[in-house]
Amino acid sequence: MKYNDVIKEDKIDEYIRYHIKFFREIADINTDVFYLNKLFNFPFKELHLFGEGMYYSIITRNIFQMLTIKIHRLLNDQTSDTFTILKFKNKIITEYLKDEYKQTFINSLKNNDFISKNHQEILNSVKDARHEVLAHKNIRYFNGDFDNDFFGFDEIKSLVFAINDFFRVLSFDVKDKYAKDDYYNEDIWELIVDAFNNFADESLLPLIMNSEYISKEEFLRPDMKNLNDNQRKLIRKFMSKISEIDMVEFKKW
Repeated sequence: MKYNDVIKEDKIDEYIRYHIKFFREIADINTDVFYLNKLFNFPFKELHLFGEGMYYSIITRNIFQMLTIKIHRLLNDQTSDTFTILKFKNKIITEYLKDEYKQTFINSLKNNDFISKNHQEILNSVKDARHEVLAHKNIRYFNGDFDNDFFGFDEIKSLVFAINDFFRVLSFDVKDKYAKDDYYNEDIWELIVDAFNNFADESLLPLIMNSEYISKEEFLRPDMKNLNDNQRKLIRKFMSKISEIDMVEFKKW
């Protein structure tokens, strides 16, 4: 349905303004999930990138922690001067929609599983992680491990996909209200994959594989200087085959 058919005329500008803000926020969250997924599945060991794996683990951890804060900000922040996507949903029902469309919208919310017991559990975990570890250092932080004690990547990824579906329910046909450089797509995950997948799969891995630092015969890397000739030959042979073998695995989700 078109936004100007279902939204009251004097509320259209406000609805569009909030919609654009939330779209950008959710797209940013999806971008974090996309790159976390790539980093978690990057073949550091196969490429003999042990030191680099440690470096990227720091990046991965920081993205993961910021993602947790962003999700809390989007969903859980209940202070009076904040505005969450759930408050946006309530405004759509109570202020924006024309009366004849309210029940249809409410029914569509009932058919969406975002506010389910399964997702409520992970939402509570996000809230706990934010309050007890990321924004504060409560006693529980010293008695447990953040990554294992609260939730894992698969859970947070599932939650983000549920957020995408929920936002789609809140979205009427608004494409003509977006600027061209917003690249609006109702399917936010599809938008992010289309935007970054070619770079991640076809540029990043070959760039690393073909780097002189890794593949040059002299083996300039400090951790390879002491390799004997047979070890070097084996690594060169493996590197020549990696694009045929591991690229397939790297592209899997």
